[in-house]
Amino acid sequence: MNFHLKDKTVLITAASMGIGRAVAECFIQEGARVGICSRNNRNLMKAAEEIKIQYKVEPHWSVCDINNPQDIENTVKMVENTLGKIDILVNNCGGPAAGYFENLNDIKWAEAVDQVLMSVIRFTRLVLPGMQQKNWGRIINIT
Repeated sequence: MNFHLKDKTVLITAASMGIGRAVAECFIQEGARVGICSRNNRNLMKAAEEIKIQYKVEPHWSVCDINNPQDIENTVKMVENTLGKIDILVNNCGGPAAGYFENLNDIKWAEAVDQVLMSVIRFTRLVLPGMQQKNWGRIINIT
């Protein structure tokens, strides 16, 4: 199936395993230029190597804790410097720590909002100008 994604630049967050990695592999199969990030360096390097072996294409990767605004900025810069302005952003997040509503204090709620919502805002704020310049872009949020 051809979704006309060849040569589109895509950044997928939390992409060293699970849904994020599966999404990255789908974009690679469609011929997109893919950047992946994850907070776990070892998992990220392993994913990049396995993808390279399977698809003969190495995704560009960056260690990024989506709770850290500087990591987010560094990741977007790395992708744009190596692959070009981002056409498609996939904000993927494993979600906050599990727990029962009555057991979560304000600190846990603030951490959840920062992880799930603010990371999306921070990534989007950085890639949106490039999408507006090209008059084309897509932002997909998975939480």
